Amino acid sequence: MLDIQVRRVTAVLVIAFIGALSSFADNQHNSIRIGTIGALASGGKGEAGESSLKEFIKTESQLAAEIVRQKSWQQLADDLANKNLEVGVFQGYQFVWSQKRQPSIKPLVLAVHGPRYPVIYIVVGKSDKATNLEGLKGRAVAVPEGLSYLRLFIDRQAIAAGQPADQYFSKIVSTESSEEALDQAVDGDVAAAIIDRAALDMFKRRKPGRFGMLKELSHSRPVLPTIIAYAEGSLDDTTRQKFQNSLINANKKDRGQSMLTAFKLNGFEAPLADFATVVKETLETFPPPKNNE
Repeated sequence: MLDIQVRRVTAVLVIAFIGALSSFADNQHNSIRIGTIGALASGGKGEAGESSLKEFIKTESQLAAEIVRQKSWQQLADDLANKNLEVGVFQGYQFVWSQKRQPSIKPLVLAVHGPRYPVIYIVVGKSDKATNLEGLKGRAVAVPEGLSYLRLFIDRQAIAAGQPADQYFSKIVSTESSEEALDQAVDGDVAAAIIDRAALDMFKRRKPGRFGMLKELSHSRPVLPTIIAYAEGSLDDTTRQKFQNSLINANKKDRGQSMLTAFKLNGFEAPLADFATVVKETLETFPPPKNNE
């Protein structure tokens, strides 16, 4: 599944990189290799979106950004650790898996959309009799498409309850947006919607009346958002610091703010002291697959 958040973050990353290009020029770099999984843009426009971003960077800086699409998080982790890439973009759970596989991989910045650490919610209609996951067995649930951590969460929840998700639930409906998933739960088209805190907060602001027709069934512990990572030695210290500062300060410039808004991101933040704790919680919520070697 191509992940919407990873595509958005990669796109913003490429453009935010322009703010740090002078450091690469000073260090004799003429390009940067950014590893990601899948195409950049959604809606079947990945190639066009990638081409536009590359052209934008070339026009602005005379330097090239090479976007290296990988087939899997394992390949991305290995290429980053082997210094075939300067940076990589991982969904939060992919980052913690990759760090276990390749300990040299480190977080550069967190890409924040809503709360710093996402929390995943299972919500149902207020009159629904379900009080836990067992109450959803044999019923339909809605999951927004392109948000792989939401689908992975409900998959893991179902397996923990004894069956794969496509057997535990009568149907898993893929909606175009979180709002549509929540609307379907309100209308009774599905028994539950699986969304994150940011989407739930947005729904409350946009549709307070309909929000009042929902109730929480359960929620996850905080998990990592999308992470922009590097491997020890893939960037020299000066360039890494300038690049990190450029990303963190992107929302202070008109161009950066417009790009963040267009790709539905609040901004980039440096890892804080609680990062290691949330890494552990993310691993507990999303244990690595058995075939991660």
